[in-house]
Amino acid sequence: MTSLPPSPSPSSPSSSSSSFLPLAETQQLKLKQNQSKHRFVVPSSKPSRRRESLDAFLDSLSPWDLLYIRNRFRDGHVKMEGFAGLRELPPEVFASIVPHLRLQDVLNCFLVSKDWREAWTQGVVSTFLCRRFFPGLLELYGGDVPDRHELFLASAKRYLRKHFISRSKRSFVSWDVGWSSDYFISSEEAPPSRQLGDLRKVDFGFAPLTICYSNGKMAWQPDNCHLFVDDLYTRERARFSFGVDFVSGRPLQLQAVTDSLVILASSAPSYRDRNLPDNGQTITVFHLENRLSKNVVLPGKFAQCYAQGDMVAFVTKQGHVVIWGWSDTAYELEIDHGEHFYQPNGWEKDLGGVPGVMFHPTDTDIVFAGWLNSPPLPDSRIHTIVIIKFDRGVPVARFETSLSLPGYRRHPDSRHSCPAMRLTLSCHKIDNYGGYAIGIVQFVLLKEGASWEEEDNKKNPEWLCICFNVLTESFTQNKYESRRRPYPPTVKHFDLCVWEDQFVIAWFDEYLVSRHYSYGMQWLVASPSNEDECPRISELDAASLRHRSDIAGYMFEIGFARRIFVDNDFLIITTGQGYMLITCNDEIELPGIVSTDEDGVPEYSKNPPWPIQGERIEPPRLLGSWDTRKVTSLEKISWDTDAT
Repeated sequence: MTSLPPSPSPSSPSSSSSSFLPLAETQQLKLKQNQSKHRFVVPSSKPSRRRESLDAFLDSLSPWDLLYIRNRFRDGHVKMEGFAGLRELPPEVFASIVPHLRLQDVLNCFLVSKDWREAWTQGVVSTFLCRRFFPGLLELYGGDVPDRHELFLASAKRYLRKHFISRSKRSFVSWDVGWSSDYFISSEEAPPSRQLGDLRKVDFGFAPLTICYSNGKMAWQPDNCHLFVDDLYTRERARFSFGVDFVSGRPLQLQAVTDSLVILASSAPSYRDRNLPDNGQTITVFHLENRLSKNVVLPGKFAQCYAQGDMVAFVTKQGHVVIWGWSDTAYELEIDHGEHFYQPNGWEKDLGGVPGVMFHPTDTDIVFAGWLNSPPLPDSRIHTIVIIKFDRGVPVARFETSLSLPGYRRHPDSRHSCPAMRLTLSCHKIDNYGGYAIGIVQFVLLKEGASWEEEDNKKNPEWLCICFNVLTESFTQNKYESRRRPYPPTVKHFDLCVWEDQFVIAWFDEYLVSRHYSYGMQWLVASPSNEDECPRISELDAASLRHRSDIAGYMFEIGFARRIFVDNDFLIITTGQGYMLITCNDEIELPGIVSTDEDGVPEYSKNPPWPIQGERIEPPRLLGSWDTRKVTSLEKISWDTDAT
């Protein structure tokens, strides 16, 4: 009978087992025994106890165990259930995230993954995006938008192409006074009596130009008797003659152009006891389609006009505002309504109380009028802008915003000194969804010859644009920093133009040339007036800066930029020889001369060749429009004095 082997002693299990096991298995056994001493206990329901237990468990793991767990998480083998994905997040979360993103950040979110794209393209999220980056876009369609994501995406792509000018077409169109030109054809045959001989291309030099633009219509007046309207889309030319008015002593001057109308104002007849000419009360309106004309007699002398479609708002120097339509009856705005035109005691109406006018993009019965006022001292506000909403001439709502500069206030005595603030009451469109630039402000804070460092220009913005959206009925303020040596107070710009976030300025002055200041075209990009807000767009890259520098350099050599016009499709820079056309829309074929390659194919992002020099002529010496500029002297606030 075979006896059984003796059982191991319970007092020393490890000694007997380790003596017969291989070395590797012995080490694994010891590791298991050490881990059993720190066995993980089911955590408590309290969050603090659970975290303590988890920390203890992680401390008990070896480095190899931690690497193994990390790789399992990275490979996606560990599924975490019970957490909400991006698509399951409530809309309020996106509403709090969107204000902190730039436009490029949002487009990058579409590319992260399929789940992210589905989350960011939801209808409610697209609504937040449209209101953040394109306020008024949804209101333009009245909420009837079948796919809000596609609307946002199309607007974002168009905006980025125009902002960065990454792929642009460029051409130059010379001023040509022929019945038809090389690029614009008149639908009417020129009669023999109206032939202008060999005079075609002209050059106006550095004299003031009478030019207006709107939605592809370029209207320009070469003399006192003729007017041309060139359509940049259809290449058609319309020509109007009004020599009879010039002979009668009431020359007409171009004031505005729309898709269908051309507006001209007559000057008052001259008298012996009056040396300075003045605007009259008669307005002539031409219709572009049927070539008919109508005369409008205003209740006062003409000051300014604003036009959209078939509607025109005439403003007189006495402060009257008349709304007139080609197929509608004229009516006057009630500008003395006490409920909406209340004014505290001591307030001053600036610019003679003459307002600017803005149109509603879809409702012709709704117009907005804006006034510039000055509160009495010691009010810290420099100016206030008051906007009244009218429904068929009756005021229905009032909106107001203030204009101030930290550390400065309005000077009680001096005028036109330095430091100063220049404000231009503009009221021109800055986008196609209800945005208007009410006032453009330039701060001139350094005196002539004052020392200047680059960091000095970053303390305060040199430019400020006060915007108002007639669809959202809200104000915004955008600041612009030029980041170069400020101009002296005596220097004035040729023209200003704002479209969305772009701000283009035309500078030229003999003083600038003699004192070695920078001059020519200047491009600025808006930033929020509040430093805590996230910018709408990222800063320009080197390629975009180079494209803008090339355009500015070309205009500098060709004769300096004069009037500037911008809209969704075109950037137009005029000179005495003609105008440069720039578009980022590949579907538009530009008129004018363009740069081509060896095969004759137009090249992108290349400046056009130099134009042929035209015959030098003098443009008509016509009356200027109502001066909408306001210069206000400022003084620094002495905090020690105020505290006492």
